Amino acid sequence: MRDWIDVFGHAFFLLPMTAVLAWLSWPFFWLSIMQNEQSTNAGGLPVYPSKLLIPLAFTLLFVQGISELIKRIAIIRGSLADTVSGGGHHAAAEAEAERVIQAAKMEAEQRGSS
Repeated sequence: MRDWIDVFGHAFFLLPMTAVLAWLSWPFFWLSIMQNEQSTNAGGLPVYPSKLLIPLAFTLLFVQGISELIKRIAIIRGSLADTVSGGGHHAAAEAEAERVIQAAKMEAEQRGSS
């Protein structure tokens, strides 16, 4: 069920929003570079490198969203196993707790047999 929710959320919320924001932030950056916008602080560093980070970040987030969408569809189709890391930090913590419990049981069995 979680995979279907992720597919829906990525396809109808994350990807459209990142595409729109990446598209709309390019003119913001482009105008800054065309005007050779400088900082008003002493030294007057150029502003456009920091403004480039906005469309770049949304473009990279869009690519990551595509990657997650492909992964979730593969999990739904059964082509890819759903790993512990796919469940976030809670699933990873639960897996680690289970590993510690199993290690403690094995240690207790070894002490009991010796």
